[in-house]
Amino acid sequence: MSKKQRLKKEIKLTQKQQERAATRTRYSELMKPTYKLLRKAIITCLLTVVILVIGVQINDKLPEITRKLLGES
Repeated sequence: MSKKQRLKKEIKLTQKQQERAATRTRYSELMKPTYKLLRKAIITCLLTVVILVIGVQINDKLPEITRKLLGES
C-alpha cells in the first residue's frame, strides 16, 4: 500500500470518527429534556413511597393514639 492510499484511509477514518462524535453530541442534546423528566419522575415516585410508608406507620398507631387522647388505658 502506498503512502497516498494510507493517508486517504486515515483521512476517511478520522472523518467517520468526527461524524460519530457529532451524532453522539446531537443525540445527547436531544435526550437532555428526557433525562430531566425521568429524574423528576423518579424523585416524585420516591417521595410518594416515603409519604405512603409514613402514612401506613401513622395508621398503624392510630388506635393507640386515640386511646391516649380519650384517656382510656
